[in-house]
Amino acid sequence: MTLFANTVVPGHRIKAWLCVISLYSVPTAFFVYQSRTIWHGEPNMQTSMSSSWGGLPSFFICAGEGGGFPHLYHKNGLSLRGLHPRTNPPQQIRVSRSSSTSSALGRKLGNCLVINATALQPLGGMRKSSLTFDMYVAAEPDKKPAKHINLLSYDPHAMPRLQVLTGLVPGVTQVELRKIRKGSIGVYGDTIQDEAYDAVLQFLAPTLKNSYSTQLQYTFPDLEMEFWAGGKNQSQVQSALIKKLNIQSQTMRDRLQTVMQTPKQDYKFTIDVSSDHVLEEVEVGRIPQLLYLLSRIGGYMSVLSLILHFFFVRRYPDSQVVQTYEAKTLLWSEFPEEPASSIDRNSGAPDARSMQAA
Repeated sequence: MTLFANTVVPGHRIKAWLCVISLYSVPTAFFVYQSRTIWHGEPNMQTSMSSSWGGLPSFFICAGEGGGFPHLYHKNGLSLRGLHPRTNPPQQIRVSRSSSTSSALGRKLGNCLVINATALQPLGGMRKSSLTFDMYVAAEPDKKPAKHINLLSYDPHAMPRLQVLTGLVPGVTQVELRKIRKGSIGVYGDTIQDEAYDAVLQFLAPTLKNSYSTQLQYTFPDLEMEFWAGGKNQSQVQSALIKKLNIQSQTMRDRLQTVMQTPKQDYKFTIDVSSDHVLEEVEVGRIPQLLYLLSRIGGYMSVLSLILHFFFVRRYPDSQVVQTYEAKTLLWSEFPEEPASSIDRNSGAPDARSMQAA
């Protein structure tokens, strides 16, 4: 901008300098202030919404205090709504059991029912997606069933991979599953070089990790224990066993009934996925913030340059010298010598240096 002010004619040069100083002092002071704030401040957080929810995680349903193994009822034990497969051909949802699973939480999970739902994703739109579990936890021998169950999620693309979602009590419960993708650009590093290296790696495509949580919608606890005979009709099993053993004493029959009864707790809960999109949070470090700031200042400077060239124009725009100076050509097509018109004018007029020599 100093060169610009010096090209203005002497009569208006002071005005040009005042315009340059007044216009460019504001963005310069803003850049210095923001740079200092960024360098000594905390990383910035940028948020956006993804175009789709993505796949579901695997769910671990683990028995809490009291023990026992979670079981799905054979009829309508697991029902799906508003979910469709992510792969072609579609993969079925897989159910398995795991005992005494050790996790990164520093403790054992106990007896767990594993629901692998990674092949499913919500349909989106106006229709809500959900998974409904109808299950029970039967007590181990000489023990009472678990007083609650723990719901966890496992996702290899999450941090941490295994996350505790919520605890559920016996009865009917409905929760909403929420998902957030988190990442960073140029945040981690012990030195400036490490931050710059991380910023270069993550600038174009930052690595985002999933994070899951739940929001309780409603719950209707039912803490009363129920009894069953191994999943079969209790009266039929007892009658067959009494007849086979020929038990006549009523006291013995009552004791046999107590022994055969297995306490259990019923759980019915629904996991809703009501959002079509996922919130993405990217933590931006100092170096990327400075690059963003430079791009903003550069655009502002371009606008100021247009304003200056709008008010301060060429004094002789139709001059042959100006047109010759601003003539454009392709790369490698320029001529280092003087233009032909300039040579003709010089040949027709006497040279000032030759006249002084004479």
